[in-house]
Amino acid sequence: MVPRAGLAPSVVIVAVLVGCAEAPISGEGIMPPTSSATSTTDESTSAPPSPASASPPSPESAPLPGMSRYVSPTYGWSIDYPNGWLVDSSNPTFVEIRDKDDSAMVGIHAVGTTIPLTDVVDEMLAFEEQYHQEKGKTWVLVSRQPMSLPDGTPAIDVVVELGPGGRSRQLYVVSGDKAFAVDAETYTTLWDTFSEDFDRIVNSFTAPH
Repeated sequence: MVPRAGLAPSVVIVAVLVGCAEAPISGEGIMPPTSSATSTTDESTSAPPSPASASPPSPESAPLPGMSRYVSPTYGWSIDYPNGWLVDSSNPTFVEIRDKDDSAMVGIHAVGTTIPLTDVVDEMLAFEEQYHQEKGKTWVLVSRQPMSLPDGTPAIDVVVELGPGGRSRQLYVVSGDKAFAVDAETYTTLWDTFSEDFDRIVNSFTAPH
């Protein structure tokens, strides 16, 4: 396994979202496993009350074979992930899902916003690039393209090379007054190993209505 220190953080959500309605959130990418990471999907009583505007999505189908589903009781989004991966939902604004070997991580961020999707992505990518440059690391945008969630909600799909040694696939969605960022990342040497899993994970994300 590539040393963890060799992979820079991919998504750092801060107050770059103009009109941010909540405290800033930071996602530091591939991080050491925490004691709270388990395979349970229960959010403890420390989670904040569910926003009144959030309602759970209604996926039309069950998860694909070999996949499990996590639904956020706080924000109402859902996502599928491979069986055996570990879910840490101790912070509802930044839920982490990791493979059992801690070689790949998917982070789902939630933050309040009043700006449209394209502006959210513009702001975040500009900040990411600056952040990595200030850390003396490389950041290269590989692709950015529009897509739709399973329910037709517009989204933007981004792939970024992180130096040294990392790659990140990011999905951005705005639903109501919330922006969601799904960050799937691993080491460049393991990208082919996890790319199919990342495809299924990212394509399964469903935002609240």
